[in-house]
Amino acid sequence: MDSHSSETEMKDDDVLVGKINRGESVLTKIQSGTIIESEWAPGPTVRSVFP
Repeated sequence: MDSHSSETEMKDDDVLVGKINRGESVLTKIQSGTIIESEWAPGPTVRSVFP
């Protein structure tokens, strides 16, 4: 899978900067998630389901 690591890193930075700007210094009690699309990247670690 190609998870587009540069986009993931940019989102991580956005979240961190937002927390700093809001003065948050601890983990919040409310969980949140972010979905970043990935693409199939065939390679040598992919095994065949059918022999």
